[in-house]
Amino acid sequence: MTKDHDRFYVVKIFDNEYPSLFDIYKYSIMICELLQAFDYNNSIINVLDARDCNIVALAKAINFVHFRQCMSITMEGYKMRIKEFHFITPSKAIDTLVTMFKQVLSPKLSQRIHVHKNLDTLYEYVPKEICPKDFGGNEKSIKEPNDNLMDVLTSKEFTKYFNESISKKTNEEYRSVYEFNEQCMDMPGSFRRLTLD
Repeated sequence: MTKDHDRFYVVKIFDNEYPSLFDIYKYSIMICELLQAFDYNNSIINVLDARDCNIVALAKAINFVHFRQCMSITMEGYKMRIKEFHFITPSKAIDTLVTMFKQVLSPKLSQRIHVHKNLDTLYEYVPKEICPKDFGGNEKSIKEPNDNLMDVLTSKEFTKYFNESISKKTNEEYRSVYEFNEQCMDMPGSFRRLTLD
């Protein structure tokens, strides 16, 4: 966590270790549920460490339509605020990947994408002391918090909470049966009978 209460989130990708899209979806939803229930942050700083992977193979593995849907669920469904995206890789192919990301992200989010050839330029955005040891910082290595996170996500308490959370749904019996009247400020009802939800 930064001094501004931004959560620093690191994803490290290794060559030829690309999980299935469904697993990424499920993992992202579980993280969002965990953050919403137990974390108090202002926004998320995402860092993708792609120094040990083939960027071209990574671009082929990503389905950008599904990525857009995942971002929509994260930002609109869970109201997660993304402060910045950081890509760390010396590969020149990253420009192609960033261009593809910008096509599925809003213009506001597209401006928050930063590419770093090395860790020195990352420190201009993220304080070095909160970076993991893998990045030359003072915090634990990436593996230790990841193992702790997996322990929490697979615990009985969180599994029970998660299952209860995903079983919740709207009761359609309470949905208004009145049609919207666009001439009356998009509110259902009429001047004789006005229904406000």
